[in-house]
Amino acid sequence: MSCAPKNLIILSLLIATSAWAVAPQTPDTVAKLRFASFAVTDHSPTVAEARALAKGDVTVAQLVDQWLDSDNHRERIQRYFHDQFGFARDIPLYEEISVLLPDDDGVYQLEALEPCDPAMAVQAEAWWLDEGKTILMCPEANNELMCFQYGEFEFGSCGCGPKQIACAPASVLPRLSADITSEFSHRAVHAYADDWSWFELLGGDTFYGNRPMFHFYLYNQTIAALAELPTEEDWQRMAALPMSGWAEGEYPEGPERAGVVTSHAFLFRFNNFRSRVRALTEKLLCKDVDGTLNTSNLSEFINEDHDELTLSHSDELQCAECHYGMDNIGSALFGWDDGGFFSEPERSQVGHVFGETGSGPSFVIEGYIERGGGFEACMARTAWEDFTGESWKVLDDATAAVLVKAAASGPRAAILAVLTSPALLSLRD
Repeated sequence: MSCAPKNLIILSLLIATSAWAVAPQTPDTVAKLRFASFAVTDHSPTVAEARALAKGDVTVAQLVDQWLDSDNHRERIQRYFHDQFGFARDIPLYEEISVLLPDDDGVYQLEALEPCDPAMAVQAEAWWLDEGKTILMCPEANNELMCFQYGEFEFGSCGCGPKQIACAPASVLPRLSADITSEFSHRAVHAYADDWSWFELLGGDTFYGNRPMFHFYLYNQTIAALAELPTEEDWQRMAALPMSGWAEGEYPEGPERAGVVTSHAFLFRFNNFRSRVRALTEKLLCKDVDGTLNTSNLSEFINEDHDELTLSHSDELQCAECHYGMDNIGSALFGWDDGGFFSEPERSQVGHVFGETGSGPSFVIEGYIERGGGFEACMARTAWEDFTGESWKVLDDATAAVLVKAAASGPRAAILAVLTSPALLSLRD
């Protein structure tokens, strides 16, 4: 960003003084070029682009079309979605897992143990290795703590279960922490490129990540929470994923996973059902929790398994207006903790989401998108204000209606409508 003023001076001088400045001029200006470039890519235009514009070889609109296929644009999209539901710092991971470290001889063992005799090391498979590959493991890693904690498992050479499922190498943890933190924004870039619907992005049950991320979900949900081994299907799902990079797959078997709302970063950042409902309402409907959330005018709680304090709000008029909607929606999110996994709650998960009764995180997201009131307008407004830096109020009614209609088709359509809109370029006329 610090080099932007210098680039602008260079571009202006080129247009004013170079020999090609005498070429036929277009109505496009350097200011418009720079504004559009930053909107689409978050970068200054190149000198070559400014020269082509001044010669009349291209228009700003044509350059926008080129930028939309660039890596810089994809990074800009990721930052856009990170601002919606991202998390600002790395999240602590694997609080219970045993971390494996290689010693100077390359023998892996649990970090809490004394070094073992390398002559005693055995070859062992591990979940983070390709099929058929092995590493040297210290047999003494099969220690009493691990046997006690996972006594029903049949241990391999390191006491971490088959293929060391209850262990993770220290080398994967820094990258994993960053990936879990940015999971939603990477998912959003993929959704944008593949033209997913809003529901597929925000509430769909497609996993998008890599093998360490899948193992993290598997460990939290199956091994740590239930003290159970993964199923054969989960082994196959995990093995099909790359160790780095990102790919589509299925979530581990177990409770319903749904896009952003059950991602670890979202659950960690918004760590109770009310804060999650407030976050979804602010980001998806562009408003705070208020009486309008109670769209079907409920006069009682659908879920009678709320605690006494929550139920008491039904007798307090100043509280009930907001809490009837927020708490009934939040009922469907019971059971998810800030550690990222689900434990069967004693309370019912039945919720009432914008006029319909159901349960589960996908039902919540579907309610916001289909019946929340103002979802498409919020998505259009958010995209416009983020990519242009201008208020939604500067748009005339006809242009606003076009952007809202486009937003109904999904995240890609919403963003492209803004970035290719004549209204965006006219901001610098």
